[in-house]
Amino acid sequence: MREAIAMKAINTAFAATPCAAGATIFPIATDDTSVARLGQARMEGANTAILVRIDELGPIGVLSFPALWSTWSDVQFTLDVVEVATGNVLRSIPHRRQKGGAFEMRGLEPLQAEMEIALRDVLLGATPQP
Repeated sequence: MREAIAMKAINTAFAATPCAAGATIFPIATDDTSVARLGQARMEGANTAILVRIDELGPIGVLSFPALWSTWSDVQFTLDVVEVATGNVLRSIPHRRQKGGAFEMRGLEPLQAEMEIALRDVLLGATPQP
């Protein structure tokens, strides 16, 4: 479920960002597969690749007594810009977006939109980096 949410968010965010609208999006893969994907991108003539490593994508809930509960959407990823010919990482941008708080109920539903916003923020340089 979260993989599908992430994939849809990545496709939507890149399509909606003018500088990335022509990007080819590969399916989500393990770290082991990333090297092969870079080789495939090189054979297809790409100069630069963007790798998105998702560290966290989910609702987080906390319940404490006597009567405090909170939930939030937590989107955490690292976006690496890689020179395809050499495999060198030109830029590595860690990013985290959390939305929610005390007495707010958040589930899986807002995750796609939260990830799209976070990706656009990084691609467009709209937010300070941690």
